[in-house]
Amino acid sequence: MEHAKHLLKETDNSIQSIAEQIGYLNVISFYRVFKKVQDVPPGEYRNMYRASPDT
Repeated sequence: MEHAKHLLKETDNSIQSIAEQIGYLNVISFYRVFKKVQDVPPGEYRNMYRASPDT
């Protein structure tokens, strides 16, 4: 999940692509696990860090 967080913050890769890169065959499974661990969905996580110039 740390690698997924890094990819969300540092790349423009799609969430589908990121899910596949870290080993999820189904993006919905990735989405559910990410949201459970981070308390926000992957797209919202990405937007939070993109909006903050300090990170």
